[in-house]
This record gives sequence, C-alpha cells and structure tokens, in this order.
Amino acid sequence: MLEIGKIAIQGELKMVPVDDLVEDVPVDGIHVENLRKTLITDGQISPLVVWLEHHLVIDGFHRLRAMKLAGITEALCLLYSCSEETFWHLRILNARMHRSVSFARIVEWVQKSFLITQWADRMGAEEAFRMGRRGAAPSVALTPEEREALTAWVRQKAAQWNLAPERVSDMLKIRRYTSLPLLREVRDQSTPGAVTEQKLRAVVTRVREPMLQSALVEKIKAERLSLREVEELSAKIAEAKTEEEKARLLNVEVERTRRGYVNQYKEGSIEHLRMQVVANAAEQIANYLPNLSPSPLLDVQLRRAQEAINQYFAK
Repeated sequence: MLEIGKIAIQGELKMVPVDDLVEDVPVDGIHVENLRKTLITDGQISPLVVWLEHHLVIDGFHRLRAMKLAGITEALCLLYSCSEETFWHLRILNARMHRSVSFARIVEWVQKSFLITQWADRMGAEEAFRMGRRGAAPSVALTPEEREALTAWVRQKAAQWNLAPERVSDMLKIRRYTSLPLLREVRDQSTPGAVTEQKLRAVVTRVREPMLQSALVEKIKAERLSLREVEELSAKIAEAKTEEEKARLLNVEVERTRRGYVNQYKEGSIEHLRMQVVANAAEQIANYLPNLSPSPLLDVQLRRAQEAINQYFAK
C-alpha cells in the first residue's frame, strides 16, 4: 500500500505496456536521463501510480519517460480506481511533495479540478478562490446557499492541499498573465538564477508581451537577477515607449552598485536570449506533439514550419 498525502492508495499491481500509459506532463530532461541510466543498471524499483479508468499517471511521470527512452516495454503499475475529482486531488497532493517543480503543476491541476465543479460555467477558478478571503464577493450572482457551498469547497480543498485560498488565487492570477511554459520555469528555491514565483509575478504583472516575458525569464537565469533587480528592470521595460528602448534594456546588464561593479552585457546577447526563447518553445512543442490527435490542419502547419526550418538551414 502507498500513500499520497494522507490518502491510502490501494489497487492492483500489474505489468502494463508503457505505450498504453498517457504522457501529459512535461518533464525535466536531465532528471529523465539520470533515471534512464538507473533503470538500465538497477531496473524499476517502485511502481508507477496510475488512474485505472484512464491510464493517466498520478505518480511517476519522469520514470515513465525514462522507461520509454531506455527501451523498456512494460512497467509495473499500481492501478488505482477513483473519481475524476479524487484523481486531480491526488495529482495536486503529489505536486506539493515535489516542491522544485510544483508551481506550474498545481496551477494547471487546480484549474482542471475546478472545471468539474458545478460553478465552473459561471466563474473561473481564480475568482472562486478569491472567495476564500473574508468579505470577498464574486462578480456573478450566487444564492446564499450556493455561495456557502462554494466557499466551503474552496476552503476544504485549500486545507487539504495545505495552501491558503489567497495563495491559490494569486498563483492563478499569475497564470492569467502568462503561458504554461513560463510557469514551468518556476522553482521553489532561492538559489542564484532560480526563477521563483515572486520573480515571475514581478515580470508578468508589469510586462504583458509574451516574447518580452520569455526574454526576461532567460535574463533572470543568465544574470542571476535578484527579486529587487527583476522588479526594477520589469518596471523600466513596462515604461519604455519604443521597442528599441525595450531591447536596449534587455541588452544591458543590470547595474549592481551594491556589489561594487557594473558590467555591460556582451554585444549580441539579445540574440542569445531570442534563441533561448525559440529553443524553449520548440521543446514544449516536442513534448506535446506525441500526445496530439491526428489532424489534417495540424499536419499542414507542421509541414509549413518544417519548410521554414529547411529554408533557414539552406542559407
């Protein structure tokens, strides 16, 4: 028997073809490669936890990808039968235990968890969790009974996930202003260069252009910017009147007078940042393509993209 949070996971242990398991969560390539090497030398040590009804992984996303890369055709799985509500609840609890990559997963899965509630057709998850704050009122009309039921649901879920309702609401607000690929850059740590939740919030609440957001995130990592530096730079870019001025701000290293030196970001670095943005976008597309249903329209777009890439390399 396994436990996720305080929920006992009991089910059937069974060998399942890895191709029958659905991959729907982006993974870290370095971690996957380390697991691949371990699988080759030691084999599978612990079972994947899988939702029986739909073969979606609850725990073991990196191991599943590593197994496929290692050429392993079957995985030992603990098949767990549950409702869709419990499935999303377990995924969120599991994300809480993997703190370094939990932010994007929690945001995405809280939204999906809310989509199956009776209130989803009248408001979004962000607004619902704002109701957890005392005195906050939704912008849609609810009866007193509906309001009481929704508030109870929000507070129950927040307590189970060990997250204050206002914290969940704030996380969802950041999602409203940016894309999932950037959310997946967030790390729950304060090491130099880490894109923390606070730094990403400072970027996306001031700068709304997706390409600029991506470039700022790359600059945070490349120059190991502090929260204060991120806030100041984001504010300057938001106030800039021209694209040239925004590019100049991105191209100059932040002045760090408190450390006693000022460096200029090397010429051509804006091109490097753009390359990183494109590379990150390509990686996200590559992660999702294997799981997309066949589509003639998508095939046409992919062929056009391939032709553009071929033309670039032909120069």
